[in-house]
Amino acid sequence: DGDDNSQSVGSNTAITGATGVTMQIEETSLLDTLKEVLSRCLQPPVVGAMLGLIVASTPLRGIFVDLVNRADAAPLEWAFDGLYSVGQAAVPINMMILGCNLSASTLSKTTGSSANLLSNRTMAAIVTGKMVLMPIVGMLSCW
Repeated sequence: DGDDNSQSVGSNTAITGATGVTMQIEETSLLDTLKEVLSRCLQPPVVGAMLGLIVASTPLRGIFVDLVNRADAAPLEWAFDGLYSVGQAAVPINMMILGCNLSASTLSKTTGSSANLLSNRTMAAIVTGKMVLMPIVGMLSCW
């Protein structure tokens, strides 16, 4: 038939549109698509957060924290204390990273680099959101 605008080429399909432009569309199986989605979603921070939720919501929590009187009697209390200390440093480290990124953007402007730079207005909005709006939202969520 001369009306058929698609033809199969291996695992690709060529489709010719009304304008005469031919596009190649790669056909993937459901299993390949699922593997791709899982590889993108299951990054180490996501896996760590999911494992933390599982441990915290099951009796496994008693291995890391003394649930009765917090007398440091849990077998892996030392690991919990170390991770807690690292967690306390997360907010200051994130603030330093934000400051470094914003200063690098400002520095690039002065050197004449043509990279994607943030305007002063955008940087002010980022800082305001991080330093003012997010703490307000955090306090209101606890209230």
